[in-house]
Amino acid sequence: MSMTTESHLDRLGRAEERLYRKLSNLKKQADQAQPCIEHDGIVWVPPGWGMAYWAKGLRYRAVSGGEAIKFRELGPEALHEMVGKFDDFVAFILDKYGVNLEPPSGPGGGMTHWVKYAASPAYRARLKEEEKLRKIREGLEKLEAAKDEAETKLKELETRERELLAQGKESKSEAVRKRLVPRIAQVREDAGREASVIKFAGAKMKSMKTALHNTKLTELGQIAGLDEDELADTQAQAEETKESVERAVLESTSVDFDLVTGDQDAIMAELAADDEKPEETRREEEQILDEMSDDEEADDGEEADDGDDGKVAEVPF
Repeated sequence: MSMTTESHLDRLGRAEERLYRKLSNLKKQADQAQPCIEHDGIVWVPPGWGMAYWAKGLRYRAVSGGEAIKFRELGPEALHEMVGKFDDFVAFILDKYGVNLEPPSGPGGGMTHWVKYAASPAYRARLKEEEKLRKIREGLEKLEAAKDEAETKLKELETRERELLAQGKESKSEAVRKRLVPRIAQVREDAGREASVIKFAGAKMKSMKTALHNTKLTELGQIAGLDEDELADTQAQAEETKESVERAVLESTSVDFDLVTGDQDAIMAELAADDEKPEETRREEEQILDEMSDDEEADDGEEADDGDDGKVAEVPF
């Protein structure tokens, strides 16, 4: 399971827990077989009695339709599709039911939280760390979505570029090629921008995944019961990475944005490249033209010998 998929499941799992706490008492509507909320394919089914109990939970009905499937049982594509719509689902639940499925992390409203927050530096540090990791996970999801979108657009632009180049090379009309050149230049500039988005997002995602990975190592080390020296080394590595994640992200902004510029003269030369014939072919054609020219001169000479000024030559006896 990839780090990003795991963060998706963690996010949906936290939202599902909040739905259980806040919206488990839904009433069935007149057109429903059982109580549920559905918005753009995302479905929440509260726990019910009898067989309906097994249909509970946060689910997703794919665009192609069919049965709503538990989010933990979705394939990677369907899970990514669901997460892409989840912000709208959160806004829908907040607007219609007044429940925020993704409240900001904080000390909460209870007295216990406030006492811990005031009296325990360790508790405050943990909340701060959780907030930082939450932002990293959310940023990772947004970056991955932007990277996927840019990759899709880049493929479309590359296909379009090949089509335009083929048109230009097939046509021998200079006027047609001059009309195609600005379009090819624009497509290449757009493709360069999308390639830079992919490169930039990839650099940032690498820094964020490193921070999350080292945090997970720390948690696993505590569970596994490593000795103090090993645990201290793991903790130090994780803390160093988490503290420097902002610096690493800033450093990743130094990605080389080498956008491809649309040099229209160069594109015109590229379209005409196939027009240039091999030297051997050119020489053969010149030889044929020379021979044809010699034949024409010989014919002209014969016609001139037939007579002068249209007079018939006298034949001697």
